[in-house]
Amino acid sequence: MSRFSSANGSVRARLDIYTAVSGIALIVMVLGCLYLVFHNMEHGSTREGVEAGMPADLVAKVHDVFEAGQETAAKAYDAGVKMVFGTDLLGSMQRHQLTEFAIRSAFQSPAETIRSATLTAAELFNEVGETGEIIEGARGDMIVLDGDPLADVGVMQDPDRYLKLVVKGGTVFKDALN
Repeated sequence: MSRFSSANGSVRARLDIYTAVSGIALIVMVLGCLYLVFHNMEHGSTREGVEAGMPADLVAKVHDVFEAGQETAAKAYDAGVKMVFGTDLLGSMQRHQLTEFAIRSAFQSPAETIRSATLTAAELFNEVGETGEIIEGARGDMIVLDGDPLADVGVMQDPDRYLKLVVKGGTVFKDALN
């Protein structure tokens, strides 16, 4: 586990899938949020890991580690641990980051996964009221999709097809509504 500070000074701990299940109660009490990284292991690492510079022996272990991570995450979720959606992919593997929505659907509903990327992330970074929700006084970040991500999480994974509007800080960056 490594600790680091975010831009606003709040401290978070990054816990990759190696987190022991026996530590779940401690995670709940001490950290409040769990940040897991699945996407690069299931999709990026196994398919492109060696090309991206990962040692072949590490790539060979990815499947076992991924399964253990999903089991740990499901147990943490069942224990009430708040989970924050996040990615850490670099370079050519960034295109796999949205697969995190499908991976998390094994133990979270689409609404809970979206909440982990918005409200729970705002809590982790001490930005409640600023980010993570559409309310008066918040930064004004939002997206509009042509589809229902609560019925089909795939809507969140295919922005070229479904993402119609992007507003960040009140400024429109993409408008394909018409």
